Amino acid sequence: MFQTAWRKPVVVRLPRNIRIIRTAAEATDCLTVDWPIRRGNAYEAALRACIDCFEGYTTANETRVAFVAACREANALISA
Repeated sequence: MFQTAWRKPVVVRLPRNIRIIRTAAEATDCLTVDWPIRRGNAYEAALRACIDCFEGYTTANETRVAFVAACREANALISA
């Protein structure tokens, strides 16, 4: 599930670039490498969802929902 592509990608504006996120693996990379604000409830929930997806405890869609919430929290969402 970690590599399962989301039905609709999430486009995120980051400090250095704009990224198109299509999987939980890409979301994890984005949250841990490029993320502008590394705190907040939605950020922490998104990280947990990514880990849970990797371990098979959440679906790709549940992870996407959590990631979109983190994008909104960081004011980084372009489209979802």
